Amino acid sequence: MTSIKIGKLNIKYHYFPSPLAGLTDLPFRRLLDSIGYAGALFTEMISVEGLIRKNPQTLLMIKNFKSDTPKFVQLFGSNPETFKKAVRYINEETDFDGIDLNAGCPVKKVVNKGAGAYLLKDLSKFKEIIRAIRSTTDKAFTVKIRLGFNSVNVFEIAKIVEGEGVDAIIVHFRTKKDGYSKPARWEFAKPLKEKLNIPLIGNGDLFSVETAKEKLKIVDGIMIGRGIVINPSFFKEIETGKREREDIIIKKFIEYMEDFYPEEKWLPRLKAFLRYFSKGKGIPKQRKNELFISKDYSFVKQNAIEIFSNICKDMKL
Repeated sequence: MTSIKIGKLNIKYHYFPSPLAGLTDLPFRRLLDSIGYAGALFTEMISVEGLIRKNPQTLLMIKNFKSDTPKFVQLFGSNPETFKKAVRYINEETDFDGIDLNAGCPVKKVVNKGAGAYLLKDLSKFKEIIRAIRSTTDKAFTVKIRLGFNSVNVFEIAKIVEGEGVDAIIVHFRTKKDGYSKPARWEFAKPLKEKLNIPLIGNGDLFSVETAKEKLKIVDGIMIGRGIVINPSFFKEIETGKREREDIIIKKFIEYMEDFYPEEKWLPRLKAFLRYFSKGKGIPKQRKNELFISKDYSFVKQNAIEIFSNICKDMKL
């Protein structure tokens, strides 16, 4: 496969991890970077209001690290002028390679503030925000959308995105109304791709390597959400057919997490990771429950390492 050109970036790999609140933090992005094969890494969704106020928690969320993988900051908000100020801060105070606009988050508290997926039903404001970002930066610029708000108007949305000079579009193939319950509507991928002159990255229901490879025949790239937390070596598996050892993954994640967070955050963060990473690996339900109800970080850490080390032994890895 040839590289994807997104703005000034020539991106080698066609696979991207989706921004996920509480999951794709710096330790997890470091983990993916260490495994390799990600086209770019995206922060969790960052509030432009929090950024311009220099909220300590927001600044922690955009803390960066050195890697060879391009890195994007994903922004959400509702005010074009606030976006300009936030983008200037990204330009001047950080070393991110690109900016992604979230216009797809269906969470009620985000939508009620006129942000996320709300922008898909207020296309004049959507256009204003895109224009504000594009006029303020020459960094690579992507927009993540859904098929529409209550109904499908993705072709109209995509025309605005391309017309305003965005470098690539990421489409979650559900409407806001669909939430996450209905199957992703990948039937829109091919006709949308045919109308676009910028890269199309598709997202939604990509839980297996086989499905991902099939969709890559239709779109320029794929974005994986929950599936990348369940299997952090998903991209490696697509590219090489091989997986990273589970015991190595859990040890690396713990190392990066302990390096980044204060001690009181370790237990809830490790549990959040394990709720996904433990799926589909044949771990007895009782053993998992012991981890999730425990209030002892050392117990959870040691048992998690032991569980995944045993999985690797059983598989003779």
